[in-house]
This record gives sequence, structure tokens and C-alpha cells, in this order.
Amino acid sequence: MPTLKPSIRTRGRRDVTDEEIGRIAAGECVDPPEEHVCHSLVNGGTARFLEDCTHDLAGREVPLEDVEWMD
Repeated sequence: MPTLKPSIRTRGRRDVTDEEIGRIAAGECVDPPEEHVCHSLVNGGTARFLEDCTHDLAGREVPLEDVEWMD
């Protein structure tokens, strides 16, 4: 069963849309894209998504699927 220590935390922002670029080019103020966070632990074959995640899996545990490795 896979286990990763320490936890893994990723952060990022989505790209600015074409519509937002047009609004900026026209001189309009546009709010910056929201930050996305994924913070997880893997222990004994289960991924646990911590509460600071900004996606729907925040606070949930998800069993990992078996993967067949090729030689």
C-alpha cells in the first residue's frame, strides 16, 4: 500500500479567459483568478484531501486504484 510523507500541497491560479483579456484591453478592472489549492496525504493506499483544499474532495478520503506496472 503506497504511503507518501510529508503531505503534498499544490497551489495555482487558472488562466485569464479571452473574455477577461478583452475587458482588460478595454480598460476595465478584472478581479484576479481565484487561487486553487490541493493538499493531500497518501497513507496505506488511501488519499486524504485536507480541509484547506479548494475543490470538492476537501475533507474526504479516496481509496487509490491498483495500477499495473509495465516492465
